[in-house]
Amino acid sequence: MFNLHLYGITEGVGRFLGNKIGRCVEVETDKNGRCWSQYLRVRVIVDISLPLMRGSKVRMGFDGPLIWGGV
Repeated sequence: MFNLHLYGITEGVGRFLGNKIGRCVEVETDKNGRCWSQYLRVRVIVDISLPLMRGSKVRMGFDGPLIWGGV
């Protein structure tokens, strides 16, 4: 996943977004459980009989703006 706000590159957000796409299996983190990159690598099981998502609009925080996150 890319084009996420710096606060959106966390394991919790990765699991949340991964479960929107399909079933989240794994979110890649370092040995301390942090995600340090401009991308967020998430392993997801998807139903290949359905069209793939190109991305989704996500609200970061309670009153934050909607941003487009690519998959």
